Amino acid sequence: MESRAGTPPKQSDRDFVEAVLHLARTGEPWRDLPVRFGKWDAVYKRFRRWEGAGPVAGSLRAAAGGPPGGPQPLPRQ
Repeated sequence: MESRAGTPPKQSDRDFVEAVLHLARTGEPWRDLPVRFGKWDAVYKRFRRWEGAGPVAGSLRAAAGGPPGGPQPLPRQ
């Protein structure tokens, strides 16, 4: 998906998805995104654009191996 300015993003779609999956797996805040994924605010803005374009969050959560509704509490023993 192109940015609002119409210029292609510097980060490939694959790298962007990897960055979002990393955040989904680790639970880290956006600002703690490792440098290898690019600037955290660029990834965040792109995620917001993708999220506004459709049901991305559920797809990314499923791809990260999480349950569709988000984290589930552990059963009591």
